[in-house]
Amino acid sequence: MVSYTTLTGAARPGRPRVAYVGVAGDEPESARRYLLLSRILASSIAGRVPGPAEVAGDAGMEWGRAVARERGLPRGPEADLRQLAAMLEDLGFAPEVEAGGETTTIWLGRCPFREAAESNPEVVCAVHLGLMRGALSEWGSGLRAERLEPFVEPGRCRAVLSEGTGP
Repeated sequence: MVSYTTLTGAARPGRPRVAYVGVAGDEPESARRYLLLSRILASSIAGRVPGPAEVAGDAGMEWGRAVARERGLPRGPEADLRQLAAMLEDLGFAPEVEAGGETTTIWLGRCPFREAAESNPEVVCAVHLGLMRGALSEWGSGLRAERLEPFVEPGRCRAVLSEGTGP
């Protein structure tokens, strides 16, 4: 948030100067609250629900289908992959696609829920895998999200896709 103040000094011809001063908003506080909420929910699911990865994956699939409907229908496997990468980018994952061979790898370089995922990867990463599966399913894609490998490199996760249908 930025506020401005018109400075009036000595009378001069022309427009008065305007100075902009940054004003601290509540964005950092909001971010901390969302982080806390994500940690509470992930740990609660992990600690209280039988089969937390399955429950989280189902939630991710619902989310993925909804996001995919909003984005529209791509045309063909290459378009599916581009659309999936674009969706992940829009959600904050910074994906890098390595296509080739029988599998395709999507490196997720920035997890928007990293702090919660570090504490409860079985829940948070299952949501993200479900997200990809749900989107591909909604599009009727010929691609399948096989697995998501959390933190295989510092700050990076690996999603492995193959040709085929189904979750």
